[in-house]
Amino acid sequence: MLKEKTKELFQELCEDAETWDGIPMWGANVGGTMEDGVLLEDLKENGLVRTTTDEDDGAVWVHFTPTGRVLSIEQHGFDPNPTGRTGEESEEE
Repeated sequence: MLKEKTKELFQELCEDAETWDGIPMWGANVGGTMEDGVLLEDLKENGLVRTTTDEDDGAVWVHFTPTGRVLSIEQHGFDPNPTGRTGEESEEE
C-alpha cells in the first residue's frame, strides 16, 4: 500500500508526463528533494515506475510501467503515457 505522499508524487508525475511526451524528467517540474527521492524509490519498489539516467547529461527520466499506467487510468482517469513510449526506442523511431 502506498503512503499518501507517495500517491501525491505519483499523481504529480502523471500530470507532468504530458509535458515530456510521456516520460517526465525527474527534478525538472516534479521531484528533486531528498524526501521526493525516498518516495520515488517507493514507487519503483511497488512496480509503478522505473528510471533511466542519460549518460551524456545525467538527466534522470521516469518511465511508467504497464502497472503504473493502469493505476493512473483507474485512479486518475488518464494515461500518463498514451504514446506507449518506453524510453528504449532508437533515435530514428
